[in-house]
Amino acid sequence: MKYSILVTAKRLSELKELFKSIEEIDYDKDNFEVVAVVEEIDVKLSPNFRLVFKKIDKKGIAAGRNEGIKVASGDIFVFTDSDCKVPKNWLSTLEKYDEDAIAGNARLYYKTKFGKFASFIGYPAGGNLGFEKVFEVEKGYASQLSTCNAAIKSKIARKLKFDENLMGSEDKDISIRLIENGYKIKYAPDWYVFHPSKDYINEFAKWMFNRGKHAYYFVKKYGKSKKDWKKHIKAILMLSFPSNVITFSLFSLGFLIQLVGYVSCYVKIYK
Repeated sequence: MKYSILVTAKRLSELKELFKSIEEIDYDKDNFEVVAVVEEIDVKLSPNFRLVFKKIDKKGIAAGRNEGIKVASGDIFVFTDSDCKVPKNWLSTLEKYDEDAIAGNARLYYKTKFGKFASFIGYPAGGNLGFEKVFEVEKGYASQLSTCNAAIKSKIARKLKFDENLMGSEDKDISIRLIENGYKIKYAPDWYVFHPSKDYINEFAKWMFNRGKHAYYFVKKYGKSKKDWKKHIKAILMLSFPSNVITFSLFSLGFLIQLVGYVSCYVKIYK
């Protein structure tokens, strides 16, 4: 089998929309499987593709993905998020690339004006700002992948695995370790998933707070963020007016909330 699509969720019901989009892809269903790692099987789903369930008690995306790696049988592991939808040509586009690891884009969709501007702050996978505007891409190879849309050869993923001590920064961490081990991350500009934006301020604040917590554990491991913020901020400021001002203000607010999340971890551990 060529591809194993690995996805994690708290509840199986959270995967309904993703599964619906996978059912509609234009790819031979004998050549891929979906491995769903969930904490709770709360519904019965019978999609028209090979589906492997794995129920776990461990919490965390990294732990879930590692459990999926154990049971997946594909030559290439394809990662996406539980709230994503994939286009019909998702796997047929991926097939053009034969690389150690592949980084794709995320096209964010939104329902509100707030969600529109949130989609341009650069998360995840560059968001509607653009992958190349957030991450370094040189001669077609990227410095990082985002596991909302990424692929890694199975033998490499099994060797490296995801760091379960990290919260939410496991994709940044495995990107670093891929490169340190001599592997390359190919950037695929025409390969994308549809990802929801944060349409309301409360969703955005919770997301940013959690990103701050994730950053704490990442910095604890590496000593610094390893992020080129100048390129990212410049791309936001290059947006047309007034989108640049609003998006930058939202980006700044997000940074402050992330700082609160970061400090909350520090205080909890070292109080």
